[in-house]
Amino acid sequence: MWQRAARASVPAIEIRSSDYLGHGAISYFSLIALPAIIEDQPVAFIGDLDATHAWTFTKDVARTLVAASRSTGEWGRAFHVPSQHASPNELIRKTAAMLGRNIAETHSYSIPEMEALGMQELIETRYLFESPLLVDSSDAERLLGVEASSLEEMIADTLRDHL
Repeated sequence: MWQRAARASVPAIEIRSSDYLGHGAISYFSLIALPAIIEDQPVAFIGDLDATHAWTFTKDVARTLVAASRSTGEWGRAFHVPSQHASPNELIRKTAAMLGRNIAETHSYSIPEMEALGMQELIETRYLFESPLLVDSSDAERLLGVEASSLEEMIADTLRDHL
């Protein structure tokens, strides 16, 4: 879609984000890990649980979209939403701590486990969690004046839906 927009004769800016956290956000984290954290159960997730991953706050997406809509700078380009970087294990442990839970065990789903649970789409996208996924949002920060909210704020807002 971006390639079509870039070829069109209308000005366009693309805003790119990573896996969402925040009120109303649905992500692999909120679907897979968060219920187990809330229930104080062992937590399973996908990929390398120690690989740093970009997490994007829904409110930061909104702020970036508004800032981009007001931009008088260069069109025909993309911006990454400022995001926080934390491994799934870090996110799991911070979330558990905010809930007063002590997660004793985490593990990564194997492909056979995902197949048995009917998680076909996770098998196809697991590669996004197998190595660090880092987002460089320095252009959005510098040119649009937006910053990432704290990971703690993102987690707290995500928990609003689940408690």
